[in-house]
Amino acid sequence: MENQLDKHLVCYNRLQAENKTLRHQIDVMRKEYKNQGRVNNGYNRDIRMANDKAKKINQTTYQGQRVSEETNNSILAIKAKHETEKADFEKRIKLMQDKLREKDDTEMDKTKTKGMSNDKTEKTATDGEFSNPAALLKLRLQKHVAKNKEKKNLMDMYIRNVHVIEDAFQQIK
Repeated sequence: MENQLDKHLVCYNRLQAENKTLRHQIDVMRKEYKNQGRVNNGYNRDIRMANDKAKKINQTTYQGQRVSEETNNSILAIKAKHETEKADFEKRIKLMQDKLREKDDTEMDKTKTKGMSNDKTEKTATDGEFSNPAALLKLRLQKHVAKNKEKKNLMDMYIRNVHVIEDAFQQIK
């Protein structure tokens, strides 16, 4: 009996020692669990911050694309307006040239009847506004040069906006 008691005491002592080491391991695991919870919370905070930053960058990118599209649309509108004005200008020039030809034809008919000396004095008096087509063309040219300068300024502004957007994309990258 004593021998069995000793055996059971040895077993009991071994179990208590094992229990003590298991308790110590459990305490260590609890500490590790707490530390891991703190680390995970830090990572979650970093993930949320990165997510917010990505949303802001995405929003900025979207706004930049929208501004770029609006600028492209305005450029296309300006190009279309320029083409219509160009066609209108060419049409007016052709009409003026036709009127000048008609006047020249009528003047030629008059010169045949009146003679060469009277024709030159009469031609300058009757032509009026069509007597100097170069002056008319110069006025039209000045008008178109001014419009082209305005369009160039708009294009320069668009190019500056595009450079700003490209720099922003480079910074994002």
